[in-house]
Amino acid sequence: PQDDVPDEIFGDESPENVPVATPFLPTGTDVDFYSITWKLWMPGRLFVMKGGTNAEPRLYYNIEADTGRRRQIRHNVRPNGMRRALALGEAIEVYSTHTKTWQPAVIADDPARAFLFAGYKIELSSGERVDVPRHFVRRRYDEGAAV
Repeated sequence: PQDDVPDEIFGDESPENVPVATPFLPTGTDVDFYSITWKLWMPGRLFVMKGGTNAEPRLYYNIEADTGRRRQIRHNVRPNGMRRALALGEAIEVYSTHTKTWQPAVIADDPARAFLFAGYKIELSSGERVDVPRHFVRRRYDEGAAV
């Protein structure tokens, strides 16, 4: 659409000179985010907003969180404070408070986003299925996998 606009209108901010801000996850992605208030990983849905200027574009990551009582928006969540929600069948590690080690497991059921403290139903390597809070679960990557 800007092809018909003469170059002199854009000056140094012509379309080929403008930096592009690309979100690392798209709007609508289910995520787990770390709540500083609750000191827990919680479920939410990501909404990316663009701002800034043409010369210095900015992205703002907002999370719609379901606290069980009402939906709340957490504004300007840092990218390192969120992760894509885990999916059915995904390889994970779960922290064992008994052995104080990370154990291999998989996500055994579709993750619930319904309530603040809802976690994940996982299947341990022994075949046992258990419910665990989100803060005891992390992604597992095969050795040598590109992350």
